[in-house]
Amino acid sequence: MKKVIEFPQYRSLLNQLQKSTEELMELHEALGKGYSLLQTLEDQVEEKEAEYNTTLCRYVQVVGVNNIPVKLLDFASEHLVVDVESGEIRYEPPEET
Repeated sequence: MKKVIEFPQYRSLLNQLQKSTEELMELHEALGKGYSLLQTLEDQVEEKEAEYNTTLCRYVQVVGVNNIPVKLLDFASEHLVVDVESGEIRYEPPEET
């Protein structure tokens, strides 16, 4: 049986692949942590928006829909109606039951 001689290029390419494999493993791990953090943040935003929408509805009941400062609608994610023809955006609180 003949002995196979390893050429320097073979070792160099193998070393590059091994190094890249380690780097890719680290990057994929970091990416997974990023996705997990993003999901946590999205859950927190969703919870805070629900709380905000509830509080905004209560505020509208106290002051009336025509007295809402426009800035308070920046984070409203419910009860916003857009008139497609005029482009007007308005807040329509749910009817009280």
